[in-house]
Amino acid sequence: MINISNIVCGQVKGTNLVIPLAVNADGELVVNLEASEINIGEVDATLNAETTKVIGTVNNKVANGDDVTLGAKADAAATVADETPFSAISLLKGLWNKLTTVAQEGTDGTGITPPTGAVGIRGWLSGIYSKVAGILEVKIDQATEHANEVVTKTGSVTAATLSTETTKVIGTVNDKIADGDNITLGAKADTPATVADATPFSVIALLKGIWSKLAGTLTVAQTGSNEVVLAKGTTNAVGLPILFIDTTKNFETSAFVNKTAKLTINNIDYYRTIIANTASGISINPIQLAVGASVTLGGAGSAVIRCKTLGVAGNANKIILAAGTGLGSLLGVTWDAGTTTLTITSPTDGGGSPTDIAAGNLEALFAGVPAVDALFSVDDDISAGALDLVASPGTSFTGGLDAIAVPSGAEYEIIDYGTSSVQLVAGTANVGKVSIVGNTLEEQLTEADDDPAGTLTFAQNISTIEISNTDTVNAGVFTVNGIAINVPVSTTVKFNVGGTPSNIVTLTGATTYIVNRYV
Repeated sequence: MINISNIVCGQVKGTNLVIPLAVNADGELVVNLEASEINIGEVDATLNAETTKVIGTVNNKVANGDDVTLGAKADAAATVADETPFSAISLLKGLWNKLTTVAQEGTDGTGITPPTGAVGIRGWLSGIYSKVAGILEVKIDQATEHANEVVTKTGSVTAATLSTETTKVIGTVNDKIADGDNITLGAKADTPATVADATPFSVIALLKGIWSKLAGTLTVAQTGSNEVVLAKGTTNAVGLPILFIDTTKNFETSAFVNKTAKLTINNIDYYRTIIANTASGISINPIQLAVGASVTLGGAGSAVIRCKTLGVAGNANKIILAAGTGLGSLLGVTWDAGTTTLTITSPTDGGGSPTDIAAGNLEALFAGVPAVDALFSVDDDISAGALDLVASPGTSFTGGLDAIAVPSGAEYEIIDYGTSSVQLVAGTANVGKVSIVGNTLEEQLTEADDDPAGTLTFAQNISTIEISNTDTVNAGVFTVNGIAINVPVSTTVKFNVGGTPSNIVTLTGATTYIVNRYV
């Protein structure tokens, strides 16, 4: 008897397993699976750990719809490829539909007609093929002037000469531009340009003009002073109007003569010519000397009355010219210190009527009154004749200035306005010279050239000027290019000047001066 207790067949849920068994001639157990169909459904997870052997043929067919992911043959076609739970059958049907209809999707362009008989993408592709395989038509923009100029071997065709129909260009296009065809570029024979302004020169003409400039003398206008600062520092001792001191320096004696000193005092920059220098002291034209206040009396004659006491205090003084009273009164003068008023009284005749105050009599009048003579003087440039009366409260004195000494702590620079030049070399020869303007003296005028009065006339407009007020009493106001320049007594200034270009300098105040025009 054959013992088959060790053959483990497992358990199939809901199914009775019937297996035909037989023993062959060799005593082996034969399991005949051909006679029965094993329909394997869900296998219990409780199979034991022993090896299960299946001998023979197993029919492993899966019924339609048993695989949920695969789906059933009758599943509806999918419509979207998103997270919707479609089966594989549904998705395949959806893809079939897409491939069937994709050629019809999309929107035709406005004004575009598909080829006759064309359907879908293939129809459009066949139309494109027929176009590129035949004659290519070029549409010309008729609305924009010269938008698409077509050049052929026979000449130039522009939009202005084309009809509104589509123009076909067949054959080789000649893209060469003949000499002179490009108006802006110009022609090889164009005349060199002479000025770089709004004149319509071609590029060729401008290049020829530049060549001509480089072959000659190039003049460069200087926009600022050509100055070199030789030394700078801060004064450390109280100086004078004509001297500043810096004991931390050890300058070479006379090294800075005729150079320019720039000193900053109370936020004002003063430029003065250096007269001499020692190791630590620089002598200059005065920053500002004290000037006495004055008043000008007019009429048929004229006279200038000046305070002998220098400074701005004299500007508080006033003068009255009054008519005399009484019979046979003499010319008189009085000084009232309380009201700071100088009063001149005219003489009278025998009938008591006032007579004129003669300008020529004032100097002797003051000399005869010590209190007045100590305070006031009469300038020498008197014009004879009667003076007009001046009523109370009188006319004020003006023009008094206090001296400005260079204090300790003032910043200074020593400047050299030297002349500079450079050679412009081209090839093997010097073909030009570049000159910096503003340092070459061109003209010099003085008070002797004052004609008409208060006017100096130069030969050319002024761009750089030097003014020396050599008057030791009167400050001057020099108007250059419409700009009023105040120059103290015994002072020299030099600078580039803007304003409205002019060759005229007008002046008041100073009676002696030197004015230089530089280029």
